[in-house]
Amino acid sequence: MKYKKIPLVKNIVDPKAIRRNKDFHMMVGIVVIMLMMIFYIWMQIKVDDTLRENLKSETDLGQLSIENQELQAEVIRLSEFGRIARIAREELGMVMLQNENIENIQK
Repeated sequence: MKYKKIPLVKNIVDPKAIRRNKDFHMMVGIVVIMLMMIFYIWMQIKVDDTLRENLKSETDLGQLSIENQELQAEVIRLSEFGRIARIAREELGMVMLQNENIENIQK
């Protein structure tokens, strides 16, 4: 029986191809790291902006709360019966009726 010789193929690796492959992977790694750094900086800026807005909102809330209390005090002052009766008498010429002058009409 005759055997056929199989040619031996040597695994030849081109050193220039390996170098290009390493350079490509290094470049991809550098680009990924740069993108991550840009994203990190952007997130820090967003966090700072959010904290600044939060502080401004808390300050505004405090000022509005004080203004609200002042307005509520003014409402109470302006709603006093004596003040309303005096304005009705002096400025509008109204007279307060006594209970005996009031008649209830049934429908």
